[in-house]
Amino acid sequence: LSALACDLTCIPMLAYMVRILIEEGKTKGVFTRTDIYKRFLNHIIYEHDPNMAISVEKFQFAHNVKETLKRLSFEALALKEPEIQKIPIKLVNQYKTDSSMKIEDLLRFGLVNIILEKGDITQPYLFFTHQSLQEFLAAQYANEHEHAFKKIIAEIWAPKWKEVIKFLAGLRGEEIIREIYPDPERDNVIHGRLFLAAECTLEIKKISQELREKLENGLRKLMKIIPFEVNATKALEQLGEIHKLKSLLRNKDGFVRGAAIKALAQLKERIDDETIKEITGRLRDENGDVRRAAYQ
Repeated sequence: LSALACDLTCIPMLAYMVRILIEEGKTKGVFTRTDIYKRFLNHIIYEHDPNMAISVEKFQFAHNVKETLKRLSFEALALKEPEIQKIPIKLVNQYKTDSSMKIEDLLRFGLVNIILEKGDITQPYLFFTHQSLQEFLAAQYANEHEHAFKKIIAEIWAPKWKEVIKFLAGLRGEEIIREIYPDPERDNVIHGRLFLAAECTLEIKKISQELREKLENGLRKLMKIIPFEVNATKALEQLGEIHKLKSLLRNKDGFVRGAAIKALAQLKERIDDETIKEITGRLRDENGDVRRAAYQ
């Protein structure tokens, strides 16, 4: 799980997310960072003790809290001067989905807290326990509301949307990459669309061969051009993770072949039939450990 995003083990709140999913046995089928956030939020709102009692008895209440946090997350980021992680209470009152909802209700699930600026007790703020929670909730809102989705795509270069766009890729699939990088001729001089599209692939479980080749071809060209060669090489490695592992199935070292098979097994939702055939072909491998890994 930590390999899906290196910051998950470095930041206490995100490490807590991973720990909770492991403790609750909810890691099956988690293959992307988006999967982690989606699984964690659903668990913390609807199943985590003591929140489960609230959600079971007052399902609509829990739903309204979640919907308010999603809308609030997007609207705060959508401002010309975005409110990131720390959101004024006046915005909360403006965008809550249920007029009878109190500020205290939004605190029930531990996703946000109330803070006061030093020296001023009259202007409280709603504070997300981590910025990425706001970004993920904003992505969920945009995924469900076309006007919000179009606004983000129209403002693709705004730094505030970068992580939201990556989460959207995890929610909508390769449609996002086609929106970001529709045509190499429409990219800018620093190839920002191509690099962003490559980053988004990490959140998508399966990408069509046609789209993968389109991105790979663009990155290979940039590998030969200064000053893009470093970023292009890094992006190509991210994009070709499975292809790299697949190439190791024919490595001369049996230990490497076995390790590659085990690694590919962890990505089974993303590998194609051709790769599966290559793995099963290792059942005839000369190395017993490799045969055992392929069998398992």
